[in-house]
Amino acid sequence: MSEQKSKTRKEELDEFWDLSKLVPRKRAPHAAEARDVRTVSIDLGAERAADAETTSGSSFTFSGEGAPFTRFIPPHSASEEREKPTPLRVITYENALIHRVSVYPWRSDYRYYEEFLHDARSYFGQAGQPCPYVPFFSYVPQFHQLNRDQLSYYLYFRFEALGGKEVQADVSYVLLFVYELINLSEEYGDETTLSTLVFLWNTYASSMPKLEHSLLEWICDFCLLHGILPPVSLRVGHAISACTLKEMFVSSANRDAGGYAKALLSFCSSYDYHSSKFAKDDALPLFETHIPMALSRCLDTLSEDGQLLSRLNLEDCTLHRDAYAGALCSYRIRCRMEIEYCSFSRTNELRYIVGDIVRYSENKLRAMLGIKSRLSTYSLPTDLREVLDRYFADVTSGMSRPRRTEQKREAYEALYDTEHKPLSLTDARQIEEASWETTRSLVEAFEDEEASQEIKESGQDREENRTSQSTLAPYMPYLRAVRDGEKDAVRQQLAAFGMMEESLVDKVNTVATELFDDILLEYEDGQYRIIEDYLDYITEE
Repeated sequence: MSEQKSKTRKEELDEFWDLSKLVPRKRAPHAAEARDVRTVSIDLGAERAADAETTSGSSFTFSGEGAPFTRFIPPHSASEEREKPTPLRVITYENALIHRVSVYPWRSDYRYYEEFLHDARSYFGQAGQPCPYVPFFSYVPQFHQLNRDQLSYYLYFRFEALGGKEVQADVSYVLLFVYELINLSEEYGDETTLSTLVFLWNTYASSMPKLEHSLLEWICDFCLLHGILPPVSLRVGHAISACTLKEMFVSSANRDAGGYAKALLSFCSSYDYHSSKFAKDDALPLFETHIPMALSRCLDTLSEDGQLLSRLNLEDCTLHRDAYAGALCSYRIRCRMEIEYCSFSRTNELRYIVGDIVRYSENKLRAMLGIKSRLSTYSLPTDLREVLDRYFADVTSGMSRPRRTEQKREAYEALYDTEHKPLSLTDARQIEEASWETTRSLVEAFEDEEASQEIKESGQDREENRTSQSTLAPYMPYLRAVRDGEKDAVRQQLAAFGMMEESLVDKVNTVATELFDDILLEYEDGQYRIIEDYLDYITEE
């Protein structure tokens, strides 16, 4: 009996360490139920077939082997589409890249920010008094989170900000005031709301990364919803680079063609003149002044009836946008917008035209600076070339050469003056004979050296010529065809290289720039030609 008990105890200990009992048991594999997959016939009949076309649904009886059964098919129309809601209002812009904004109601009437709206209205109009700074932090700041001291400082901060004065503030204070302005825009008025939002962004956003992008987007939403263009007090250049809808800030009515030109140069050009090796030092102000002005002249040509870039026939883009995304906002204020606008930053045609205008303008500036090399232009229309030619002709004619000022004569320069003596034929004859003697000595001394130098230089020229010819050897058939004006041969060479002529010209000019520090081909009178200074480098077969 004791042996049986000890054995049982041992088994219990063994079972304690048996981990397999702790693992859940696997279920037995499910056996597929046998089903009847034989074909059945469906008999609708003429009356039931007619009922099937109605929108009220139909009951169909299936018969076959086995008991018949009835199934109801609910009504469905494949052509039925959800009707587009009617916009609350439609805003149109003139002389702007934003053309039309349709405002639609929000999809739901949520209520969890109504307490904030009630508190904001209760504190509206209360003046703040100067008081010590009190820190405040909240991810989603609201009025009920403020204690007595924080509320007093918020009212003081709000009072100063409405007057355009900067005081110390945490990001939570600024966010709370932004939320109040968004929700109480009707109480504050459109002008006060927008100017205060812009003041907060100009003053505090640069030191508050959390606020910089979102506040700018909310300013954009406010302008879109109220049909207002951003004021000139906004830092437009930085706003264009940071905002999603850049066209809103480019379209300010208070900006002239020069302002549009600078925006296009920054965000819609296939070429940046700042990367040019010639736009440096003293020449840089010349580039900074005349390239934007030349582009603005072209913009005047491309715009008709006050519509920016209307001659380009650019297609409008459509953007769907939620107003005040990420902001604490009542459902009464939040809405959806459908924006129809001309996207200048996403239009390839405009990018290429602006890039060619910049290249052509830089070529004009290079000519003014005496630089021989030129940039290639591909898609610049003739009328824009004429506009640029007239502009730079006026610039060149208006430039006056600086007068040479007489320098003060130093006292020591009098020592180098020739001695004043009366005219003497004898002295003149002696000077002439001494001069001829010196000439003969110099000729004899340097005659051999000059001959050897000429041989050496001619050898170097031949070596450089051979090097250049060997580097340009793959392109020689094309260059000979261009030189001789043989268009059929040019087409054959382009087919052999498998590329457009503009691309092949870029390759040749890149090689030539490395060899001569200048281009070899230039575009003139509708075709490419070889610059005369480098015709000697073109070899025959």
